[in-house]
Amino acid sequence: MQNQFRHYIAADAGQGEMIWFSGALLTLKIGAESTGGAFSMTEVLGPEGCMFPLHTDPRDETLHVLEGELRLAIGGEQRTIAAGDTLMIRRGVPHAIKILSETARFLTMNGGHGHFYRLAGEPTLVRDLPPSSLQDPERLRNAAEETGVALVASNPFREYPYPITRDKSSRCAEERLNPIRETATP
Repeated sequence: MQNQFRHYIAADAGQGEMIWFSGALLTLKIGAESTGGAFSMTEVLGPEGCMFPLHTDPRDETLHVLEGELRLAIGGEQRTIAAGDTLMIRRGVPHAIKILSETARFLTMNGGHGHFYRLAGEPTLVRDLPPSSLQDPERLRNAAEETGVALVASNPFREYPYPITRDKSSRCAEERLNPIRETATP
């Protein structure tokens, strides 16, 4: 996990609480409970085609790409970011993330994602990508409701013409639909 010292918190390489979520391996490096709610930092490792569903957060969120390439849908616009890029999404703005490269590794920083990930995901001791069959839409909806994350029932990438093709098959469904029922939002 992490080591708390008098003047700092340390999460060394390979350390952190591991959670399988949305087809990716999340490693919670520093939880909001350790920072007085100021922020949490999570490392995400996912395969091509994995998508974090369209949602809004009650706090700003910052992404920093370590390896690979991501496509983001943010407030009705789309943008591709790659290794070295950093992007901050303002609270309340609908956004979704889709991994375009064979794999991607990125950091996400937010005031409370750790609690959401714990509720919606599956704890693991295995430092590997989850089985593609591991999904529980009801658990995701309940976690969102409890943590103030608002899920938006649509797939913003459905119309995006970027071809996702590789020599080997993806561990995630290429065009996996958002696990939330496709209904109009109020």
